[in-house]
Amino acid sequence: MLFRSDIVLRLAAGGIESAMSELREAEIGPEGKPDRAWIAGLDLAFRFPPPPANPADLAPSVEVSVALDQFEAPETLTLPLGQTVERVIAELALIGPLPARADRESVDAWRKAGGTFEIRQVAGNWGPLGVDGDGTLALDNDLQMVGAFALRLSGYEEALNALVAAEMVRPTAASAAKIVLNLIAKPDSVSGRAVASVPLTLQEGAVSVGPAILMALPRLTWE
Repeated sequence: MLFRSDIVLRLAAGGIESAMSELREAEIGPEGKPDRAWIAGLDLAFRFPPPPANPADLAPSVEVSVALDQFEAPETLTLPLGQTVERVIAELALIGPLPARADRESVDAWRKAGGTFEIRQVAGNWGPLGVDGDGTLALDNDLQMVGAFALRLSGYEEALNALVAAEMVRPTAASAAKIVLNLIAKPDSVSGRAVASVPLTLQEGAVSVGPAILMALPRLTWE
């Protein structure tokens, strides 16, 4: 494992106020083996805002910024959209008090108190796919993921073809999604590529693009 890294902590009276980490030119995995990953750059920032004056008010307990520049997957891991993730930028926030443990009781209490996970911004390029948008994730009564996103997608036809080839999406579902996306897509003013602005939802164990069900969601298991 070879890399250059810097970590900066900022302390406040109540503990850690923020933490930042920079990772550069990182090779991760056993040296001389094909299962080594490579990251050109990764910036992480965690912020821990003070709790609201009124404990009943919902507020972020953790805010996270992520900037990833070029991730190369190891040869032993085949990814459906290619071995290189060129770029990921994200702004995330956990709303509600941070659960004490990642068990069913603690997570359910967080959910009942109105806890959610905000994706305030996500943008990235992976193989043919370009993504830009935002959304919210939550848990239903069975502690399974539900969510709604507003996304701008480019390269979606090539990405859907790759997901079908990887047997992650059924051909009929991919065809339905392409019809929906092509109906609403418009050419980008700069690149000229077709870009579709579309709602993506996670509900009842499925991922849907507009009205078209794309794929099943894996179930979450809790202790």
